[in-house]
Amino acid sequence: MIQVLDRVLTFLWWAALGIVVFAAAIGAWAALGQPENVEFNWFAYDVSEELLEKAGGQAEIDLGDSMSIKVEEASLRSSDPALAWFGMVMGSAFFAVFMFGFHRVRQVVRSAVDGTPFIRENVTRLREIGFIYVAEYLILGVAQVTAGFVARSRIPDELAESSLSLNVNPVVIVTPLVLFALAEVFKAGVDLQEEQDLTV
Repeated sequence: MIQVLDRVLTFLWWAALGIVVFAAAIGAWAALGQPENVEFNWFAYDVSEELLEKAGGQAEIDLGDSMSIKVEEASLRSSDPALAWFGMVMGSAFFAVFMFGFHRVRQVVRSAVDGTPFIRENVTRLREIGFIYVAEYLILGVAQVTAGFVARSRIPDELAESSLSLNVNPVVIVTPLVLFALAEVFKAGVDLQEEQDLTV
């Protein structure tokens, strides 16, 4: 079973890497060629009944300067070159961190395939995966807060009281804690195995 998981993770890792490289190449080509035609959607705020009412049934609110807000999707739509490049940088950072974390997971599974899961390297890898999970959320948070700030500063006066906020998912807090706890379990397993080896 663990061998099957290893093969699946390897396939997914290479597939994800190919998709990321392809998407980055297409995005860079489009942004360098005609940046005014490149659009990025940013989840910018929580949709509230107040905003929906004030929007007067509009599906999209024009903010000017190549920006608009899609009301129902709660996203900031922008073809501004500066925001487009910022989006590409943040997206690239997110996927780079994601791929690194994915690679660490593969290494942990591969050590299990080799019959040596309780090693010091896996303790470090599990901790790194926990920190990577936090880093990914921080990257998304920076992008979301930036989009929210830009949208909030451009919203028309009649919509100015609409609330912009960053959602905090409890899973984001619990998952790293579970990974750090698992790392400590592995550390205890490594210590126990080393003691047994010394005894023998």
